[in-house]
Amino acid sequence: MYVIYNKTSTAIKEIVRYRPYKVTASYKSEAAAKAAITRLSKAAQEQADYNIDKDPQFVLSIAEAQFYFDNIEKQVTRTGIMPGTGKESTITMSVNKVGGCTDPFTETYWSM
Repeated sequence: MYVIYNKTSTAIKEIVRYRPYKVTASYKSEAAAKAAITRLSKAAQEQADYNIDKDPQFVLSIAEAQFYFDNIEKQVTRTGIMPGTGKESTITMSVNKVGGCTDPFTETYWSM
């Protein structure tokens, strides 16, 4: 399995297709991941405010999933008050989980 990630933030890029609706975060082969980046780049080039510095070919990169999780993925340390308990705590979590349903600093986490 291969993942596409942002070189600066190391967050995994999830690609959304609308017909049929599908969210893709991993690919079976490196060629499939490269094809996805090429499609993103072509779509970006068609935009009126195209900037080559933000072109997906130069901003995104590909890695094997296990290598990504072992060596590339950044960890974030956050301190704050948890909505469910009101207690202040410090948590270290993956950059990909920040703001998601597994982040204890979000209301979604406490309402599930």
